[in-house]
Amino acid sequence: MKIDAQAIGQRIRRSRKNANLTQEQLAELADISVVYVSKLENGQRSPSLETLIDICNVLHCSMDDILEDHLTSANPSPPNQIDTLFLNASTADRKFLTQLITVLRSYL
Repeated sequence: MKIDAQAIGQRIRRSRKNANLTQEQLAELADISVVYVSKLENGQRSPSLETLIDICNVLHCSMDDILEDHLTSANPSPPNQIDTLFLNASTADRKFLTQLITVLRSYL
């Protein structure tokens, strides 16, 4: 299978923007260079497994989010409403939503 670095880069960029981070912030938090982040996002490089794990941890996304068209699954599950809310939320909103859900669960 050929890795589509362009698609991976676009998803990293989308996840970074959803996390309200600059390339510089992502680079610092993932311990990589800003130039490398730029090359990843522009599809000029493919990340190593270790780097991809670091990026996903910083961006609070799963590797499935970044590699979605490279993975096969017998039963792919579509994102549910909660996943979609979190994916499109800012970091501050994610924190608030997590606190809200925690409180609501205590009443179930």
